[in-house]
Amino acid sequence: MMKLVLTAFQKRTDAFGFAKKLLKAKLAGCCTALPGAVSLYEWKGRQVKAAETLLLIKTTASKLNRLKAFFENDHPYELPEFLCWDADATKEFGIWMEKNVK
Repeated sequence: MMKLVLTAFQKRTDAFGFAKKLLKAKLAGCCTALPGAVSLYEWKGRQVKAAETLLLIKTTASKLNRLKAFFENDHPYELPEFLCWDADATKEFGIWMEKNVK
């Protein structure tokens, strides 16, 4: 089963650096950076409006726990967003993904 994980970064360079580390560690088959996001949220008692780059991480269910541990150690945010969805894919893409996250 494929998984899609969404997270955010304040700096675009942090998103790209994080993605490169994920690919090198074989924790993701593909990452898509989406710059230009604006997030509104409450943090430590105040409302925040922040420009962010979203990172969509494509991985497999078998890598999910290692990916969570990677977030705890390498994500620059104190409380990183880790939103995860199940995803269906074509057979061919699924085979490609399995090869890239071994």
